[in-house]
Amino acid sequence: MMKKLTSLFLAASALGLSACGFSPVYSTQSDVAQGSIQIAQIDGYAGHILRRELLMLLRPGLPGVESGALTIAYEEDVNDFAILAAGQSARVNVQGEAQYRLETPRGILSGVVNSSVSSAPGDLAYDDIAVRRDMSARAAMEAANLIAEQLQLHAQDESAYRQPAGSN
Repeated sequence: MMKKLTSLFLAASALGLSACGFSPVYSTQSDVAQGSIQIAQIDGYAGHILRRELLMLLRPGLPGVESGALTIAYEEDVNDFAILAAGQSARVNVQGEAQYRLETPRGILSGVVNSSVSSAPGDLAYDDIAVRRDMSARAAMEAANLIAEQLQLHAQDESAYRQPAGSN
């Protein structure tokens, strides 16, 4: 009896949610092409983090942009300061530079953002390796936030767009 009531409740809930226009937060593989902004693959660990963060930030789209293709070139520089006698670093600084280009039917938005994060590893052996990886991810996430902010600021400004070479 309890199983029948539970099944009936779940069926009624599913019908009620679909009737009000509910759509799941997580998309399926077939929904990927339906997004308003397609983001090209970015190589490397930091590139993966950058792309993943941009997918979350740009999922709702940009004001005034129906569709577009975003490509990003990301470079990072990792500096270890004051190498200690045990081989550990006393400070890790990661600087990232992302050059972005959003191609839309209205034209091209492009720019460069710079991110920088710094941290001190703990006293345990190999802490500096974990901190280096974490700082790399944080720099990529900061770059993603800066790119999303720049795109949101310039998306509705017609003067920010430039036309592709060879178009009239």
